[in-house]
Amino acid sequence: MLFQASLDFVTSILLIATRLAPIFFALPLQAVTSLPLRVRFFLVMAFSVVLVTLLPDTGLNIGSSYELVIALLKEFSVGLALSAAIMAAFSAFSVAGRLIDFQMGLGAATLFNPLSNSQNSLIGTLLTLMGTLIFFLVDGHLALIRGIKQTFVLVPIGGGLKTIGFLEAFLAAGKMFLYGATLAAPVILGLFLIDFVIAVFARTMPQLNPYFVGLPFKIFMGLMLLTLSLNYFSNPIRAIFESIFGNWTKVLVA
Repeated sequence: MLFQASLDFVTSILLIATRLAPIFFALPLQAVTSLPLRVRFFLVMAFSVVLVTLLPDTGLNIGSSYELVIALLKEFSVGLALSAAIMAAFSAFSVAGRLIDFQMGLGAATLFNPLSNSQNSLIGTLLTLMGTLIFFLVDGHLALIRGIKQTFVLVPIGGGLKTIGFLEAFLAAGKMFLYGATLAAPVILGLFLIDFVIAVFARTMPQLNPYFVGLPFKIFMGLMLLTLSLNYFSNPIRAIFESIFGNWTKVLVA
């Protein structure tokens, strides 16, 4: 009887870790992505051990290897849906940065990220770091941990998502373009007006080269507009972070 109880305990830890793994391995926070995979693995296992002691007894009963595999697949699908909502929120900063870079004329200028082996935009990297800083300043990491615990209340261990839940996860991932365009809108509109002014000058003064004259001016004005618009980023950024938990609720209770 003692062996059966300990086996259920280990099985619960394994199922919880399967749900947490997509979240922690795909979490786009610099403080997490810079950690080695081995450290993130032990971090997931540590959280799983803590959570299994805090969650109420769900009466989990797995009697065969087939049932265990099905339960693991269900937990992994839940973790993928939850990680999609997180990725959508933080990808909004990258989308906004790429839109601003393209409008400023810095679309070809990129930064190499050795952690992900990818090319990141200049302004996108700046906005992502700013969003990460604000996330920790508003105790978003603590809210994220509480939200993870709440997911096991909405969908107990061994439960799965409905088909409509996966649809909500895809819709949440699509919202990153909306949030990114919202963040970049002030700068893009200002640069559009600057393009109009440069076009008028180029039309009235054909000897003026709009590329060599307008590009440095657009870069300077784009940075100035971005600096001035930072004061208005608080509400959109708050909405982006709140969308994580709102999308989690839609995905899990759908």
